[in-house]
Amino acid sequence: MSVGSKTVITVRSIAAVVAASGVAGTSAQQAGVWDNPPTGLLWACILSPGVVAVGEQVRAIVKERKAGSRDNRQQAIDLALTEAVLRISDQTKYDKWDVGVSLWKVKKSRLGWLTGRTDVMVRMGHRRFNPRPTRSDIVWTRGKGVIGICWETQDEVDRDLRPACRRFPNGACTEKRWKSVGADLRMGMSLDEFRTMIGKYGEVLAVPIKSANGTFLGCVAVDIPIAACKPDDGARLGTIAVKNIVALTADLMQEVVEDA
Repeated sequence: MSVGSKTVITVRSIAAVVAASGVAGTSAQQAGVWDNPPTGLLWACILSPGVVAVGEQVRAIVKERKAGSRDNRQQAIDLALTEAVLRISDQTKYDKWDVGVSLWKVKKSRLGWLTGRTDVMVRMGHRRFNPRPTRSDIVWTRGKGVIGICWETQDEVDRDLRPACRRFPNGACTEKRWKSVGADLRMGMSLDEFRTMIGKYGEVLAVPIKSANGTFLGCVAVDIPIAACKPDDGARLGTIAVKNIVALTADLMQEVVEDA
């Protein structure tokens, strides 16, 4: 199986083979009889059993909600996001108290052509065991921030913001310095929004949620506070393993987002 930086492995595509390959694949690799497995396939074997189990729970909750209970959507979201936090923590060695995972959905503006209002992202769920850092009040639109760029490009976006945090500690940026900040770092934000975000998060990853016909529905976003990033460590969210975890979570949340 070919694996690139934009690999997305869906839960549905691996559920049928997980019983046979999940344990066998990892056992074979550990025993030395599968010395050079394709990276993405190996991670599928490692990650699939637990994620498929969670996926079945999520789908059962969604099915029950469709049968009449409207209180179970949040239960499904919380279950999937909590599982993602724990798995990302395991893979990155970031403390589980620091990993933040959010579910975002595109909210269409009614009569936007008439009112001038734009579509925005609304948060459907968030999981971080630590109450800090607090959430920002920034309204994410297409092209703004990592979440907005994910929306604009319809693709995963991985940003290492640690250099920017060192350059602008605690978001300190004067209007004069702001003029020299490039578009790749501004990410469509205003100066006030930039001051709020830069210096707060060291790494951010967003992976799209799409419908069966490819329509962008929202995204699953992961963020790590700058306080949890050690100066001498490299970025950790950009690995295939972490991206696959987030892609699997996005796949689980597709039906939840479509039903919202």
